[in-house]
Amino acid sequence: MLPDSTIVKCMSDAGFFLDVNDITGNDTIRTFFNSVVKLQVSFCLPFKLQI
Repeated sequence: MLPDSTIVKCMSDAGFFLDVNDITGNDTIRTFFNSVVKLQVSFCLPFKLQI
């Protein structure tokens, strides 16, 4: 998809999210962002992209 010499870095959107449990006691935000990070890493690693 991209040449081997391409450098791609993941950047945050400067959002602010509280790392607390929701009203049901679940850590919804942490779980959601954990899955986002796993998705980004799984995309970047096969292409040897810097994260």
